[in-house]
Amino acid sequence: MVKKCDHCKKKKCIKLFSFKCKCGNTYCMKYQSYEKHKCKFNHIEENQKRLSNDNPVIEFEKVVKIT
Repeated sequence: MVKKCDHCKKKKCIKLFSFKCKCGNTYCMKYQSYEKHKCKFNHIEENQKRLSNDNPVIEFEKVVKIT
């Protein structure tokens, strides 16, 4: 099986560095960014979900003042 970039279809550019995207395809260094290879995987939505799970909303209870 010959490895090729799934965007530019060149095999010489993928010999040293290849990047596997979350959409399941392998890309060369030039098309590693999801904007450049027009990825169908929704990276923005996944990052928003991960941020909301990792950073829960913290609500402080009201402090009663001592007079």
